[in-house]
Amino acid sequence: MTFVIPFLLALGVGAIGITRQAWRDEHATWWAATIPLRDLSDLLSRVDIVLAPYYLFMRGWIAIFGDSVVALRLPSLIAMATAAGLTGVLGARLYHPWVGLTAGSLFAVIPSVSRYAEEARPYAFAICFAIATVLALLARRWVLLAIFVTLTGLAHLVALTVLLAHLPLILHRRTSTTAARSSRFRGIRGHAAPDSNDFPESATITAAPTGVEAGKAGAATAVAQGDAAAPP
Repeated sequence: MTFVIPFLLALGVGAIGITRQAWRDEHATWWAATIPLRDLSDLLSRVDIVLAPYYLFMRGWIAIFGDSVVALRLPSLIAMATAAGLTGVLGARLYHPWVGLTAGSLFAVIPSVSRYAEEARPYAFAICFAIATVLALLARRWVLLAIFVTLTGLAHLVALTVLLAHLPLILHRRTSTTAARSSRFRGIRGHAAPDSNDFPESATITAAPTGVEAGKAGAATAVAQGDAAAPP
């Protein structure tokens, strides 16, 4: 629920303007994804080198689904809807399922989110992969974290600044782990067998008078026997 509802909501909101006329940057995407590879290489040697992975992806997408406006924008729409769903999962992981559902739903209806969901540019992918890196970090899935960080950088280099947000999470988890280990160590020491020096002194003190009293009783018995044996 925390993924599906925000995903469907973002999909519906983003699809509202998916048929509007393409603008200049989207024309640049179409042009870069349809020109011969030699011309694309010449283009990337001068401008848009950071968008090379996206242009190459769109070349394969257009070869399968065509180059209509809807076809060009559909990858961004799916990526942004996935980002909304992952936001819901992240909120549920950090706090509560209802918090995740609310966060994902609010994310889905933000105007700037729906705008980039309707645009044939790589920004929706960058957002989606950036959120996925946080989830992978929380789950300690280091291989997935490396993959999603790489995909974030391939989508847009500026999106790698999300790694700064990882530092508080890492420091918090290290502090929590250290505190938990210290607590377990104190618990183990508390349940350990007591040392011989830990016995109360009262036990020793009580034992001493008992021996003295026994000695006195023995001496008194000996004296009494001697008096009985003496002649009248």
